[in-house]
Amino acid sequence: MFFQKRTNHQSFVESTSGGKYAFYFFLLDIFMFCLTVCFVIIAIQFVFGGSKVQTIMQTSDQANNLGTEPALSGGKIILKDDFYGTIWYPALKNVPVNSYNPSGFSLDSKNFMTYKENGKQKSVLGIDVSEYQGDIDWNKIKAQGIQFAMIRVGGRGYGNGQIYEDKNFKKNIEAAEKVGLKVGIYFLSQAVSADEAKEEANFVLDSIKNYNIIYPVALDWEIIANETARTDNVAPQGLTDIAKTFCNTIKASGYKPIIYLSTKLAVLKYDLSQVTDLPLWIAEYDKTPSFYYDFAMWQYSSTAKVDGIQGNVDLDISMVDYSKKK
Repeated sequence: MFFQKRTNHQSFVESTSGGKYAFYFFLLDIFMFCLTVCFVIIAIQFVFGGSKVQTIMQTSDQANNLGTEPALSGGKIILKDDFYGTIWYPALKNVPVNSYNPSGFSLDSKNFMTYKENGKQKSVLGIDVSEYQGDIDWNKIKAQGIQFAMIRVGGRGYGNGQIYEDKNFKKNIEAAEKVGLKVGIYFLSQAVSADEAKEEANFVLDSIKNYNIIYPVALDWEIIANETARTDNVAPQGLTDIAKTFCNTIKASGYKPIIYLSTKLAVLKYDLSQVTDLPLWIAEYDKTPSFYYDFAMWQYSSTAKVDGIQGNVDLDISMVDYSKKK
């Protein structure tokens, strides 16, 4: 098609100028043809190969930065993202890291986790429960070798902001203690300020004062998915201040505080460099924990089945035997 246009154009030139400049127009046509082909090739590469080129460039940039950027000297944290897939973040400096041996974790036929070092068991098995587990047969829980229970004392509404007591708190804690389980506590926080965090901590302290709390008292601040929540706009520094206030208030009364969180909450929402004195209770559902930082407790399943509870229950191991810790 292009060459047909060239022939017509040449005929026009010859008819009007006697062919004096025909040769020059012919060269010009050849040049324009080559230029057009180049533009077409570039366009095809941009449309079909652009993402590949961009990925290569990004990989190259990351490789260069890994060796030069001080922020990466502590390592990197790998996360899964619904939109971007596998992503990474630079690790915080001066925050203790996970030093557990992955091969030390094992599951038995009942899906109960243990952690061993040099053949010696270092973990304690537990569950965490709330009113959503319904009526619990605590004798059956004890008989299976479960040694501690983290019991929800209450929470704060994500809409109205009102503090409430878990409907089964008293029944659960009294029954668990009666059969000889060691007990810890968690509070489902929706605090938006340090003042509210202190209010929540005081509620917890008042609720547990008559019980023997051996395991930690946990701040469980969570993102409310698929709903509009009063906590939607809490900034990272604000959440970090909330955790410090809650935990320091708990600690001042003689209890052991802990922060419950997921990997994404730890990396994207908390500044863990400000709470290195506080242990972490992580939620990660896998056979081995890949959480980058050090932790004291691990919630490794949210869909477990155990005798004594109808439906699902969370299973945990504690890397610390709090019954032996002063």
